[in-house]
Amino acid sequence: LIAGSVANKVKLVKNGLKTIQEDLDYRIIPRKGEIGEIITAINEMAAALSKRKKLEEQMQKADKMAALGEVAAGVAHEIRNPLTAIRGFIQLIQENTDNHGKNNEYASIAIFEVDRLNKIVEELLYYARPSEPRKVYLDINGLLGSVLTLLHFKFEKQGVVVEKQFLNPLPDIPIDEEQIRQVFINLII
Repeated sequence: LIAGSVANKVKLVKNGLKTIQEDLDYRIIPRKGEIGEIITAINEMAAALSKRKKLEEQMQKADKMAALGEVAAGVAHEIRNPLTAIRGFIQLIQENTDNHGKNNEYASIAIFEVDRLNKIVEELLYYARPSEPRKVYLDINGLLGSVLTLLHFKFEKQGVVVEKQFLNPLPDIPIDEEQIRQVFINLII
């Protein structure tokens, strides 16, 4: 009788452990006595494992979100400069068309939409993590010259004359080309 009672309790614990192995949220029904203490310890261990598993899942989600933020920041940086160029070329086209024609209307719509995209990119950059600098040795004069060429339309439209006076030769310096390009664009605009 005693052996049968102990065997039933051991079977209960064994079946409970198998169920917990598949579902960490499952708990064995508490009992009295020494078997009850074992069951309580098993339930506490299952609760701790369940909590740890949920924390690991949250950490994996956080890691994925961080990686997604880095990718989003990279994509946003890559999109931003072409948007500036597109806007500039549309403005040049707009300046060379009849102010009352359909092409001018389409150009205005295109500029509005490019500005909207640029605002979305800026908001994305605000919330994304900053990317690690990718430094390469570059000629700062050449980089600044390409930015000035890119923004030439903006100068013409506003009646600004840019006089370039670069010190030559300057040594190549280690910089993140895209970050410095964006700094120049922001400062000039």
